[in-house]
Amino acid sequence: MRLLPLMRPPSIHLVSTARTLLAVALFTGVSAANAQMIEMMKMDDARYYLLGSVGYAEFNYNQSDISDVDGLSPDDSDVMVRGGLGIKISDVSAFEIVLSDLGSPAQIDNIAAVLTSKVDTELDEVFEFSVVTQFDTGSSFKPIGRLGFFSFDGDKNSGEDLLIGVGLQRENIRFEIQRYDFEVAPINTVSFSYLIPFSD
Repeated sequence: MRLLPLMRPPSIHLVSTARTLLAVALFTGVSAANAQMIEMMKMDDARYYLLGSVGYAEFNYNQSDISDVDGLSPDDSDVMVRGGLGIKISDVSAFEIVLSDLGSPAQIDNIAAVLTSKVDTELDEVFEFSVVTQFDTGSSFKPIGRLGFFSFDGDKNSGEDLLIGVGLQRENIRFEIQRYDFEVAPINTVSFSYLIPFSD
């Protein structure tokens, strides 16, 4: 979320800063845990894994999607974070349950304009349910594909829609591009993830 410096309320500035710091802390903390866990268990041997992601969300909203008054306009992108659990269902596939914070699709120039928004200005509770499959090409970098749906219950918009993704994974590190097919406009994300394997 970006505001004009003179119009930025301290509370909103803190929320934006907190999200960025959370993303950095998540990336650093999961990386450190991953470095310790990888020697104890390999991904191929694990039945479950925790995942943490950090990246950017790209929004495709038009002005008419956001508001009909001045003070609220579409934002191009924001920091996004994800965290969740993966359950192996075969040697190459896993079912993932994830909670994502996709940031804000709106640029607020006047805090009072938030009341006129047609969409939720914070997409911070997006639940994802999907199957991720790896494709063995003989390389250490394995292509992956994702298919599932996400659920969002906001003040302005709610529902369940299609979630797809493609990427590359090497051991516990994953790079992925995802598309959330929101009813208002699709949202695309680019992220890096760390996976921490474990078994019961």
